[in-house]
Amino acid sequence: MQDRQDLILYIAQLHAIAIQHCAMSNKPRAFCEVPFRLTSLRNWVHDYRVVLDHFFEVKHIGFNFGDSDHEVSILIPRNVKPSASVVISLELVAIHCLRYVVPDRPDEGVISKVYIQQQNAAHISLRLADENRADLRVACEWLLSQKEVNFIFQRSGRLKQ
Repeated sequence: MQDRQDLILYIAQLHAIAIQHCAMSNKPRAFCEVPFRLTSLRNWVHDYRVVLDHFFEVKHIGFNFGDSDHEVSILIPRNVKPSASVVISLELVAIHCLRYVVPDRPDEGVISKVYIQQQNAAHISLRLADENRADLRVACEWLLSQKEVNFIFQRSGRLKQ
């Protein structure tokens, strides 16, 4: 259920960005093409197509020859009803207002101090966007804003290692 909600917010945000890009480039909506890998959505939530069809029209479905999932499809943003766009804009505001809440510290475990290298922040953000992992964006932004983080490892498994 959480994955479906994240998927809806992600596709709504993608739709809003596509519509905004069309308006800025003075193109009609029908000529705004968004290249996208549908397999990444299928790997996220199996029945993604209902949500995708609400926001986008699939103009061309990419083909996959081999074991990779690098097929590219072409999407065109649909006109969304005004009542739905108000809900979408509220959801987009919620996305930008989300904050990562640090979990409580466990009572036992081995503490390992990790220093965060800030020079890779742009690369990590681009990689999250490329791999369609919007669900990790807020947590990664929090982690990259820290200089050092204490990770706590608990013993687990049959051997308690």
